[in-house]
This record gives sequence, structure tokens and C-alpha cells, in this order.
Amino acid sequence: MSEYLKPDFVKHFVPRMKDVVFKHLLALHQMKEAEKATRTSYKDISRYLSKLLALIMPKEEIDKIFESLNLDIALLSLQSKGLEVRLRGLKAIKRMVIRASPKDEKKYLHLSYLVIL
Repeated sequence: MSEYLKPDFVKHFVPRMKDVVFKHLLALHQMKEAEKATRTSYKDISRYLSKLLALIMPKEEIDKIFESLNLDIALLSLQSKGLEVRLRGLKAIKRMVIRASPKDEKKYLHLSYLVIL
């Protein structure tokens, strides 16, 4: 892909495109409340955007960017009226906590210190 795009163009265009795409993904999530087709589209868009971002930044930074987007979507899900959507948001947050935990702490995550009342 990089052989078709000029480096200067990629450096300026891709970050701006990321912001616009993320804004639209969040708006789409709010409108459709994460229907299955929306989740599939999100995965496809994320994969292609990740490839573009890989041209200009390291993988760790890309992971942080998408983790932030996933957290925003999960928080929107928690604000939803639908129980299934809220549960999906809670499940996503729990997965993020597990991924962010050091390996030696992961064995204790079955203890429910993340309690939502």
C-alpha cells in the first residue's frame, strides 16, 4: 500500500482521516446500538485503518488509539437503554481490564473487584 501513497501525504492525511472515521464510528454506534452488521463493519474499518496507521506510527501507539476508541464505545454502550447492549459494554470493559492487568494479577481477576451496583 505504501508504494501507492506519498509519505508526506500519508503523514498529514491519515491522522485526520482517523479522527473523522472514529467520530463516525461513535455516531454509528449511537444510532444503531451496535447491531451485528455494525460490529462487522467496525471490524473491517478498524483493520483497514490500522494498516494505514502502521505506515506512520508504531504498533503500540496504534493499539492505544484503538483501545481508547473501544473504551469510548463501551462507555456509550453502558449508557444505552437496552440491557443486552449495556452488558456487551460491560463485557468489553472487563476484557480491557484483563488485558491491561499484569500477568501475575490476571490469576486473581476471577475475584469480582469490578462491581457494578
